[in-house]
Amino acid sequence: MINVAIVEDIKVESDLLKSMLEEYSKTSDTSFSINVYNDISAFLSNNNNLDIVFLDIELGDGNGMDLAKKIRENDKSVMI
Repeated sequence: MINVAIVEDIKVESDLLKSMLEEYSKTSDTSFSINVYNDISAFLSNNNNLDIVFLDIELGDGNGMDLAKKIRENDKSVMI
């Protein structure tokens, strides 16, 4: 199981990415646990043991690039 977080404040965009991952899962031997966060604070209070993080650059409560730096400080192996 691959643990994925999507940090995106536009629901249509996060839904599209999530559906693409789910479709890929159906055509491969890969399973995903996908959590969607619509802001940085929600992500920071709930992230743990992630394998992949998809980040929007411009979020309502901050910048995805700044969040990427923060993630990298705490986890050098997660794919961003």
